[in-house]
Amino acid sequence: MLLVRFSILGLVGWLVGWLVGWLVGWLVGWFTTEIETGLNKTTGAALLRQLL
Repeated sequence: MLLVRFSILGLVGWLVGWLVGWLVGWLVGWFTTEIETGLNKTTGAALLRQLL
């Protein structure tokens, strides 16, 4: 029973680790795209101001 419990714990730990890694990757990707769009907006606004 101890081995079964350990394997279940390992499986759960692996699943949790995978989910956390996926979430962190998704958040990092979302943040970088948000920052990039924000930067593009600010640089676009600055360029428009310079042109006008």
